[in-house]
Amino acid sequence: MSQTRPSLDTVFELLADRRRRYALYCLAAVGEDRVLDLDDVAARVAEWEREWEASGDGEDAGDSDSGDRRERVRVDLHHNHLPRLADAGLVDYDARTGTVRNWEAPSLDRWVPDESDELPHLRALLANENVMGVGNDGGNEDATSSDPEDGDDR
Repeated sequence: MSQTRPSLDTVFELLADRRRRYALYCLAAVGEDRVLDLDDVAARVAEWEREWEASGDGEDAGDSDSGDRRERVRVDLHHNHLPRLADAGLVDYDARTGTVRNWEAPSLDRWVPDESDELPHLRALLANENVMGVGNDGGNEDATSSDPEDGDDR
């Protein structure tokens, strides 16, 4: 796996695709330093996609045969998603053998460079905290406590 870390923008670009996230979830579920076969990853990703579509959140792919869906997912993972994740250093993918490995647990801490000044802000965003003090006028409670939805006309 590559020793250079991708930029934060690259990580978010990669995570923006549901199929890539599902592939990473599949790798994370089996643990570190485990080799998975492309067919196994494709089957699990196809299953999760089918469940997501059945929940009403996703667009139905119109697959009447789960084998057809699994094959389309496998081809897309092989030619598109796994090579992108491997190029960014997030996984190892051997297209010859059709195997994929995740050496370490997926983690923004691992993927984002140490010198990134955004990581603390990102953690705060995910934790719903305000570490930058945006919207805080230095202690004037009236400036930040009024919720436009509560009908208070302060």
